[in-house]
Amino acid sequence: LQISETLIVSWIVMALITLGGIGFSVMFDVQKSQGRFSRLTLHSKLVLVISAILTVSGAVLFFLFEHDNPLTLADPTLHPGVRPVAALFQSVTTRTAGFQTIDQENLTPPSLMLTLIWMFIGASPASTGGGLKTTTFGIFFLLIVNVLRGRDRIIVFRRTINQSLVNRAVVLFTLALCLVILSFLALSLMLPPSEAVNSGNILYEVISAFATVGQTLGITPDLSVISKGIIILLMFRFHFFFISNSF
Repeated sequence: LQISETLIVSWIVMALITLGGIGFSVMFDVQKSQGRFSRLTLHSKLVLVISAILTVSGAVLFFLFEHDNPLTLADPTLHPGVRPVAALFQSVTTRTAGFQTIDQENLTPPSLMLTLIWMFIGASPASTGGGLKTTTFGIFFLLIVNVLRGRDRIIVFRRTINQSLVNRAVVLFTLALCLVILSFLALSLMLPPSEAVNSGNILYEVISAFATVGQTLGITPDLSVISKGIIILLMFRFHFFFISNSF
């Protein structure tokens, strides 16, 4: 494709991923409020702000981590005007979609770690994406900040978040982390030693399945039947569990 066509396709796909990732309730709320941020519900405000922060910060970090990598953004065949968009695309797609414009196997270690974190957080409640959910992560993060500041309540956008929601966020975060760790240990024990398979590849596979991202570093054919069964459970059963229990 020509550079203009590449950019058009990238922006359209990113827009569709973003809309699908913020959730239908948020889109309806934005339409109902006529685009006025002050009229949005607390849920919609949290989703939009957290999603924007993750998208922008992820794009900046991916660009910094990959700008001199000749196998990704510094590829001589890649037009300089496409490189920032490719970094933004990586930030958007890792949280829900699974499309890719650069080979994941060629990412630098910092970019792979950032990808794992972004996939783990995932999309927003009532959306087409999986993962922990942006609001759950946001409330958990705000809880940490408040504890460090010695505050008893979480107040955001002049609203106090109910303690039951805070408790649920802690439980969901802990459960998600335990699922990822246990699945990682199970797959690590079942995979035979191989130069092509390492702990990073296994963790990538597990988190991608947990968040139903659909990306892989290429070790799927090396998985045993039981390992593939674990991946299937992560993608389906726990995905539906987090959809029904997130907020």
